[in-house]
Amino acid sequence: MKVLFVVRRITIAGEPMGIMLLSAIARRRGWESRVAVSPDALKAVADEAPDLVAVSCMSGDYSDLKDTIAQLRQSHPGLPILLGGPHTTFVPDAIDEVEADAVCIGEGEDAFAEVLERLERGVRDFSGILNIQTKTQRTAIRPLITDLDALPFIDRDLVYRNSDWKHFKLRSFYTSRGCPYSCAYCFNHGYRRVYHGLGPTYRKRSVDNVIEEILEVTAKYPTEYIRFSDDVFIVRHDEWIEEFAEKYSRKVGIPFYCLIKSDIITPELVAVLKKAGCASVCMSIETANEELRSQVLSRKGQNNEQMLRSFDLFNEAGINIYTNSMIGLPHSTIKDELDTIELYLKAKPKCGLFTICVPYPGTELFSYCVKNGLVRADLTHEEINRTSGDYSMLDSFSAKEKEVQKNISLLGTVAVTFPWLKDLITKRLIYLPNNKLFFLIYFLVKNYQFSKYIVPIRYSASDYLRLGFAALKNDAVMFITGKGKNK
Repeated sequence: MKVLFVVRRITIAGEPMGIMLLSAIARRRGWESRVAVSPDALKAVADEAPDLVAVSCMSGDYSDLKDTIAQLRQSHPGLPILLGGPHTTFVPDAIDEVEADAVCIGEGEDAFAEVLERLERGVRDFSGILNIQTKTQRTAIRPLITDLDALPFIDRDLVYRNSDWKHFKLRSFYTSRGCPYSCAYCFNHGYRRVYHGLGPTYRKRSVDNVIEEILEVTAKYPTEYIRFSDDVFIVRHDEWIEEFAEKYSRKVGIPFYCLIKSDIITPELVAVLKKAGCASVCMSIETANEELRSQVLSRKGQNNEQMLRSFDLFNEAGINIYTNSMIGLPHSTIKDELDTIELYLKAKPKCGLFTICVPYPGTELFSYCVKNGLVRADLTHEEINRTSGDYSMLDSFSAKEKEVQKNISLLGTVAVTFPWLKDLITKRLIYLPNNKLFFLIYFLVKNYQFSKYIVPIRYSASDYLRLGFAALKNDAVMFITGKGKNK
């Protein structure tokens, strides 16, 4: 039997690890699996004749994938279609408006296995499966998976055999699930509500299990850099990171990149990460305005002085830093955005990016914006998708302010990389009409800094051409339309 996974896009920016894990579960049951991007879904169904279509959906992808599902339902009315991913976890009522047979809420591994088992028996009805919502039945949520080591390693062949990823010498891994923090712009508030009383939302794989997967993957695919894609790689200096540092440095020895919060950084922790092989990290600044960071974003306990000490520790250790912040936060001013550029210059990251704030429904930030009259309560995902990555959707900013914010989101990266251009950029260029030249400059600077310092990988000339073209395709939407950066 066959399952076809459908996603909105596959880029070199990140492997779709969720469906790669589901593919491993399907293959363990003897199923064949393929993946298609949404524009090619109809052709893929015709070519593959799958027994199930499983669509993976982020909130930013929902409107496009809803249309894809409608097209599949019209052309193949008897084909079972399952919709899952982060969007349906926080918007389970999507089942009432999308033409899928069911949606999956929360962790999908065990529910997906039950769906496959029913199809193997010739049963099309998915009612009664925990975590599965149908148009006629809402079911309960099963407890969280606590033993992550029991899960199979993700099926990388699902993507590698039909994409440029096999040539990209960066491999991504998860060492944990969930996040213990409560940042207002993130879905973790909603995730904890969904799973209240059903187990710890933050769980960690054993060091040996992580190392085993890394060794298996690097033996099969050329690898020069490793990215740990956890929401946060570690939350404290504990026995896990000590064990990891010893075993990873001895058995793997490949430089890696991870995400980490600045408020846990100590000289001792930086030394352990350096020993392990950490060569670059992502530490977010979000904004230089401490009140906005604490009160609006719920990033409490992170003041600018403490942040700068953490950046200094990594810089002194020779660990390169990528950082980002959000432009157009509720109640922010252009002065706040310019102050954030100044904070970047003091922090000295190797790559600094700025993105337009998007308050997605289901987050505390969206509720805050609604409560304070900054966005409409009935704002739809379709409306958000039309504006996210473009101009701010907050009603409190003027058209001119939104234009300046957009320019800062592009040229701020240039100012951080070339401080001698800061005055020209912040006093003159950001007040000009937005144009494609600003994006082109941003694109070149961002990709150079990221590839040189954050994920430095050596490629042949042919690999550079292939991967450069793939990266350009990913950003071409914004270059042509002005939309889509950092989606």
